[in-house]
Amino acid sequence: MAANWIRFGTPLVSWKIEGTYSYLRLNEYKSQGTTDGVTETSVEGSSPQHQVLFRSTWDLPRAFEFDPTIRYVSALPAQNTHAYWTMDLHVGWHTGKNLELALVGQNLLQPRHSEFGTVNEIQRGVYAKATQRWGMAK
Repeated sequence: MAANWIRFGTPLVSWKIEGTYSYLRLNEYKSQGTTDGVTETSVEGSSPQHQVLFRSTWDLPRAFEFDPTIRYVSALPAQNTHAYWTMDLHVGWHTGKNLELALVGQNLLQPRHSEFGTVNEIQRGVYAKATQRWGMAK
């Protein structure tokens, strides 16, 4: 779904909204005669059954951009990983033809979360970014 040239106050802005949903169902079956009782449960419980993503991109007046992304991933029972929602945010400013300054936040809805297993957790992050492009205009 996309919407372009939506009126936002007095100036016109370009606004795009995207959404995706995926559903995964794995059905593992044991081969006849196997004694492996772990693989089936481990494989089926190591991939998220549901994933949702909403992304919005706004090109605002004066060369500013505002781009939030929200994601949901369902639990991974075999990895002892809980379901989570998270949000990333990009706020950028194109100062001229080839330079962009941006403030970016990742995983903003909680200080940290596991994505696979319990060994490493993904932490919230905020950083500034400058991008210089040579030889091409936006």
